[in-house]
Amino acid sequence: MQESRNLRNENRISKSFFRILIIAGLIFVYVFSKNSNVKISDTSLAPTPTLISEENSDIININGYNFYLTELEYSSVKLIYNLNSKAHSTDREDLEDCKYISSTFFYDKNNRALGLIKIGKNQLSPDRKNNVLNAYIKTTDQNLFIDDGNEFTNNPDIVFQSGPLVKLKGVYQNINNVLDENARRVLIAKSNEKSFLILLVDPNNLFSGPKFSELKDVLKSFEKMENITFDSIANLDGGSASVYKNQENYFTEYSTVGGFLCFE
Repeated sequence: MQESRNLRNENRISKSFFRILIIAGLIFVYVFSKNSNVKISDTSLAPTPTLISEENSDIININGYNFYLTELEYSSVKLIYNLNSKAHSTDREDLEDCKYISSTFFYDKNNRALGLIKIGKNQLSPDRKNNVLNAYIKTTDQNLFIDDGNEFTNNPDIVFQSGPLVKLKGVYQNINNVLDENARRVLIAKSNEKSFLILLVDPNNLFSGPKFSELKDVLKSFEKMENITFDSIANLDGGSASVYKNQENYFTEYSTVGGFLCFE
């Protein structure tokens, strides 16, 4: 009798152990199947910055930063608002014919543009006065203007606000009161009647570059080196939310670019 009871107890233990194994196996399969369907965030899938350079492209290095200058020769220019689609520059068909591309205005964490944006008669964002967004970039036909918002421009096709102003009417501005950190810088500049895009980037980190407090010395050194004088210079959105393309180089973004300036 005792032997029979022991046998029944052993059977119960075996069955209980077997049930535990089955339950553990089902839990493992469930967890594995759930994890295998986890959607990776868009940020982790964002392309790394791409740089395509011709072999004969000369790169100027000033104070440890690579300096790229593009003289803008174009027949038309357009501002492409991107905060609705949040598309990557390489995925937008309306950028395929652009000879030059740059980032433009800033936006906040709620994906709202900061500062004035007008395309034709359509105002997409209101004017915003402060010490940082103090640059107004305007285009009319084939002319491009940079001012502080106090200059009259007759019927501009495009107006957008950015900043800070680095140089205005030949005078470098005091931008030491701006929150300062190292970041890739995209600038737009005027010299006489010519317009330029400028990129300043750390060769060891394609999303890093000079602090605002360093811009004056870097730009002055370039002006002296290349015997050029910029009349006005404005900072555009930079860092990971910046893009810069010319006929030799294409620096893509990591974060969403609020708007693209496209020169065709």
